[in-house]
Amino acid sequence: MSNVAGRVEPVTAMGGTHPPRLDIRTTIAAVALSTAVGLGVIAAPQAAAVTAALLVAVGVVYRLTSVLFGVALLLLAYSPEYLEVGGLLARPELQKGAIYLALLPLMVMRGVHPKLCLPLIAYVSLATLSVLHGDLASGLSISQMISTYITLTVGWIALAVRWRGEEDLWLLKLLTFVPLMCVGLGALFQVAGIHAMFEAASAFDPVTRLRGASIASQLGLTSFIACAISMTCWRIMRWRPAAYMFFVNVAILAATASRGPIIALGIALLWPALRYGLGSLRGNARLGLLRIVVVASAIGVLAVTVAPRLESRNSGGRYYAGYGTTTDPSSGREQAWGEFYAIGKESPLYGHGLGSGPITKIEQEGFLAQHNEFLRLFLEGGYIGGGIVLASMIFAVALAISRAPPQLRLDLVGVAIGLAFLSVLDNTLSSVNVIVPFCLLLGIVASLGRAEGSSRARAGRRRSRDDDAPALIAT
Repeated sequence: MSNVAGRVEPVTAMGGTHPPRLDIRTTIAAVALSTAVGLGVIAAPQAAAVTAALLVAVGVVYRLTSVLFGVALLLLAYSPEYLEVGGLLARPELQKGAIYLALLPLMVMRGVHPKLCLPLIAYVSLATLSVLHGDLASGLSISQMISTYITLTVGWIALAVRWRGEEDLWLLKLLTFVPLMCVGLGALFQVAGIHAMFEAASAFDPVTRLRGASIASQLGLTSFIACAISMTCWRIMRWRPAAYMFFVNVAILAATASRGPIIALGIALLWPALRYGLGSLRGNARLGLLRIVVVASAIGVLAVTVAPRLESRNSGGRYYAGYGTTTDPSSGREQAWGEFYAIGKESPLYGHGLGSGPITKIEQEGFLAQHNEFLRLFLEGGYIGGGIVLASMIFAVALAISRAPPQLRLDLVGVAIGLAFLSVLDNTLSSVNVIVPFCLLLGIVASLGRAEGSSRARAGRRRSRDDDAPALIAT
């Protein structure tokens, strides 16, 4: 027999307790509920069937929230807005909506970290300030603002969710395969005749580039973050496929000939390369020198094979009215940025409203977005609204990195700096293919750090109790 809080409960031979006996109140409640359900089925069988189906769906979502989110992440393997086919498959709402809806049950079931929700609040502040004090762009509607808010915050929701450390690491493993899946889907679409797997060379860009089921620049962004996640998976758990997937993703990135993501990956690899090359010099000088030779050789191979391919992209020309054809390493970004900045300066403090970026038109052809997230923040929220959002993002990323295991923090800092560099050249914050994996990486790794901290704290308390025991006995 065991006595807990003054009550005596029967203990089985295996050490557990007998199931509780049904009392009269529980019996009456069960009979009443069963009767009500039975009458409901008889009176309205169709409504009862729909209700039962909804209850089952809620139960499935409750039990399989992370699984459903993992299935939604598979949609990152293609970019619907760039497919050369119509219909539901080519609607961006399918991809973004599925990921967003899969995140909502996770928010409800697991909760969120309030401090990591600051970007969600900051975007509301940007929108409010621009409506009250800014010069809203012509044609900007409430629905456009809401749609933009959903697109720009889906990644930050993924960061704020209370992830469960090792239990959710499989999501990171899944993300390492997304670029390869994109290439596979591209091959299938090529065979079906609905989307070309490669971007053909042109007079402006004379390099044939891999794009899979997306476009080359978008696949480059996805490959960059997949490389970072592969490195992290190897560092966390020595997951053997992570090493292979890192090199596969590097090869896919090189095949896209995307200059920005390749430079960003170089930034992210700087500290790991130094750690690998110099980490063994003190303990084993020969091994350290060998590692330095390996790193230098890898850099040399990349310089010989990839650099000429990237440089050849600058050999094309772009025509400017009144000036003629000229080489443009920025692919037209420099002129486009100047035009967008001139529009932003018309309302420098509070901007032209959340969502004005995609509907703002300029003379430079081919630019439906700013290809510069800092410029977009200025255009939509001005110095004040955009500054609030940028500060909240820096705070959230820094806080997540500070909560990560110590051995991963500098690696994550490199990835964050690489993404910041990419944000000067591309639409990283509005591209779910890169921002969702990035924020998910930070969120899950931060949860690992919290779990380690809790374990160390519990171990410290146990040691403290053990140390105090002799003194208590002596007393």
